[in-house]
Amino acid sequence: MEHGEGGRENRHSRMGIASFVISILVVVAILALVVGAPLVLSSTDALDAQSFDPADPQSIDLSNPAIIALQVIGLGFILGVLLSFVGFGLGVAGLIQRRRKRLFAIVGAVLNGLVILGVAVLILLAVAVGAPA
Repeated sequence: MEHGEGGRENRHSRMGIASFVISILVVVAILALVVGAPLVLSSTDALDAQSFDPADPQSIDLSNPAIIALQVIGLGFILGVLLSFVGFGLGVAGLIQRRRKRLFAIVGAVLNGLVILGVAVLILLAVAVGAPA
C-alpha cells in the first residue's frame, strides 16, 4: 500500500509513544533516586548532626560528598517532574490526534499524571506537617 491510501490501518500516535517512553523513564529514575538516596547517604558517614547547624546555612560544607549527593538527587527529582509535565502534555496531544491509536497516549498521560499528582501530594503533605497548628 502507498503512503497516501485511505485503507491503511491507523498507527500509534508518535506523541503518545513519546509520552509513554518519558513516563517509563521518569518512573524508573524516580524509583532509582528514592532507593539510591538512602544507600548513598548510609555509605557516607559525612553527614553528622554536629557538622552543621540547620539554622545557619553558612555552616554547610558544600564540598561534602553527602551534600553533593543530596544536590544531585534533588536535581534529578526536579528534572524528572519537569519531564513528567512534558510527557503529560505529549500524552494529551496524542489523545486529540485524529486517525491514530491512543493506547500509548492514554498510558503515558496517566503515568505522567500520577507522577505529577504524587509530587503535589508530597508537597502538600510537607507543607501540612511543617505548618504550625
